[in-house]
Amino acid sequence: MDSNSNQSPAPSSLHEAIMDVLRRSADAWNVGDCAAFMTCYEDSASTTYMVPGRVVVGYAAIRDMYAKRFADAKPERKRTLSVVLDDVRPLGRGYALARGCFRLNGDGISIEPNEEPAGVFSLVLRDREAGWLIVADHTF
Repeated sequence: MDSNSNQSPAPSSLHEAIMDVLRRSADAWNVGDCAAFMTCYEDSASTTYMVPGRVVVGYAAIRDMYAKRFADAKPERKRTLSVVLDDVRPLGRGYALARGCFRLNGDGISIEPNEEPAGVFSLVLRDREAGWLIVADHTF
């Protein structure tokens, strides 16, 4: 969607566009490519990642957090990420709220230490020239 457009996208196309972002992110996770995984986040000092008891603010801090997890994961121990996108809603011009769930199979890279193998998320995404990017990630 062009953020300069006066027309809101049809809900199904918005859902598809955001699901595509999450699919590419999961694919990158599943091959252990942290740099590609991070392309779903907006490179901004205000991008936020929240889990119970922890808030990480800023793209660089989020990237560093994930880079450590990717580096610590043993190659022979792979944890596969799958995502289901349950709902997507426009939040005004150029923003959307996405809600869904994730599952991790295996015993490699973790979202958080000692996490459950499945959880839920809500994401606030912003439509940029590069496409939809996460500006706030709430994963539980």
